[in-house]
Amino acid sequence: MAEIGVKSAAFFKAINDASRSHNDAIIKETENFKLQQLEKAKADAQKLYDEYVIAATERIALEDGIEAQKLSLLHKKQVIQARQEITDSVFANVTERIKEFTKTDAYGEMLVASAKKMVQLCDGCRIIIYMRSEDAKYENAIKAVSENISTAVDGSITLGGIYCVCNEKSIRLNDCLETKLENQKEWFYENSGLYLR
Repeated sequence: MAEIGVKSAAFFKAINDASRSHNDAIIKETENFKLQQLEKAKADAQKLYDEYVIAATERIALEDGIEAQKLSLLHKKQVIQARQEITDSVFANVTERIKEFTKTDAYGEMLVASAKKMVQLCDGCRIIIYMRSEDAKYENAIKAVSENISTAVDGSITLGGIYCVCNEKSIRLNDCLETKLENQKEWFYENSGLYLR
């Protein structure tokens, strides 16, 4: 019987050892699983964080870009407005000086010289020279340039000067002061340094 007790004790010890060994393996496997799950959770959290940071950065960059574009457009609008104010001021003064010039004898001489050029450019064809009603006092001097000139009044001429029409050659020559002033405005815009970058 003592032998049975020794065999039973050895059997129980073997079962206990196997059970402990198996238990240790389960605990170790559980710890490994926990570590793997923890590492996976950390990696997933890091990935979500990185995606959030990228999305937030892109959103901020987009918002900053939109804001910068709004500021740029506002700046351009202010520059255009300032440029127009300067141009208007310069040309308002020029317009007044032109009006003063049209009251001088030199203006009448300019009209006659312009009529001579027009006759020359139209090769002596019949031309109609259009002028302001205020310039009718120069009509005889203009007609004296050539027998091929007839005159007419055009209310669209506001500052002065003349233009001619040669129907035979389908020519229209414009020497009106407002046309010259508009051409100068274009030149002024291009050469004044008041441009947008």
